[in-house]
Amino acid sequence: EPRAPVTGEAPADLVARVREDVIRRSGADPSSVRLIRDESVTWSDGSLGCPLRGEFYTQAPVPGYWIVFDVVGRKFDYRSNGQGNFRLCESPRVAPSGSS
Repeated sequence: EPRAPVTGEAPADLVARVREDVIRRSGADPSSVRLIRDESVTWSDGSLGCPLRGEFYTQAPVPGYWIVFDVVGRKFDYRSNGQGNFRLCESPRVAPSGSS
């Protein structure tokens, strides 16, 4: 059972930067870009719940944010650490281990 999206927990400047990345990647009209999740989470390790093949990650919990935008039904799933570094997760594998 996926958890209901939580919004309003990530810093506004981080959400704005992620939104710009979504617009740049999708080429969508900004008015069609909807924020559906910006949640404070603790990722189980340095992969932020989205490991890339061949990469090695710190094996310690990482506090950060889970930010998801919807562009006309297409989901853009971003993972961020507490320092505000974010990346698009192309193949989400792991939900975070619960809110901090």
